[in-house]
Amino acid sequence: MNKKEQAKNKIDIGKKAFDIYVDSACQDSYLEDYAKEVGVSVKKLKQDFLIPYKNRFVKPKPTDEQLIIYNGAILTRKQSRVKDEIDTNFIRKLLSLKYVKEVVEYISGSEYSIGIIYRKIRNYINANPSKTDDTARLMKVDGIIKNYIQSEGINNQKSIKVDAEKNDALETIETIIEEFLIEETESLEDIIDKYKEKINYRTFSKYLDELQKGTDEQRFLFNRLVEKIEKDKNNFDNLMKEIIFNIKNGVLTDIDTVPFSILDYYKLTRITPSRFLDMSRVQLRKRVILKADYDLLEEFFSKYKSGSSVMNETDLLALTQIMGERGITIEDRMSIIDYLKKETIPLTKNTYDAAYKLYVTGKITKEA
Repeated sequence: MNKKEQAKNKIDIGKKAFDIYVDSACQDSYLEDYAKEVGVSVKKLKQDFLIPYKNRFVKPKPTDEQLIIYNGAILTRKQSRVKDEIDTNFIRKLLSLKYVKEVVEYISGSEYSIGIIYRKIRNYINANPSKTDDTARLMKVDGIIKNYIQSEGINNQKSIKVDAEKNDALETIETIIEEFLIEETESLEDIIDKYKEKINYRTFSKYLDELQKGTDEQRFLFNRLVEKIEKDKNNFDNLMKEIIFNIKNGVLTDIDTVPFSILDYYKLTRITPSRFLDMSRVQLRKRVILKADYDLLEEFFSKYKSGSSVMNETDLLALTQIMGERGITIEDRMSIIDYLKKETIPLTKNTYDAAYKLYVTGKITKEA
């Protein structure tokens, strides 16, 4: 096996291991059988294959949903294991300091922002009401921090800049998650792309875990996001099977049965065809569907590979004028576009072409 084949084999192993790991809510025990198959320990499978694949930024790479599930599970596990120890050590250090200067130096050098430090102090006090001496001492520390902020400012310019960047990112992330939950948009990636001037996927992933350490509202959003992604996974399986059935058997109309088209597809989902295939490929590896069924999906979408870019109404209308269908007026073209908009179908050359065929055969009209 040459170096290129070795590299591909490593990626393939890492990809399968990552899929198994995420599907099991990141439980090491589920990797045991595959580790035996590969001939390595679970620890080595994770270290040499799974983690390198998880960190890939070019295809093949993990999906957005997989990374969110992975990061959420790992963070929750890590927090449950070390949170108490970290918080207790931090508080013990504060309690051991005797002078104002020492408190200021320790806080200034801390990795935590002032807001998090305040929260740690309050959480400790609330969780330990019987430790009155500790409470009294921590209240003094609290006062020292406030006074120092007012007089000199405990954060240097670098930390202020980092906090500002994080706060802006968290605000955008919250907006993205709310839109994802409320609007029932199926692709988180699409929503992130809408806010590309403010955030990219890497920044989204970088700061997403901060929500679990934030306010009650932020933790609520994070948990709802993970729940929705899990729910969407189950919904996707049903959707995928329905689409495979329709491709095989056609769509029943009032008159007869017609072949399943890209318009029928978009009436069922807003997932882009390329993304749908990526998600189906994962289900193929999990043996949710047969290879023949996946090939059927791939063949169906290959017919619409070109002309799939989403366009605005003006550009699509201009394109149709260039195409110059015989006997079709500007009003006819607008009627076709209005039909697509009414059915909330993306405006692409493919969807226009499919709607055009219905229009000229009288299956959709100007009143549609």
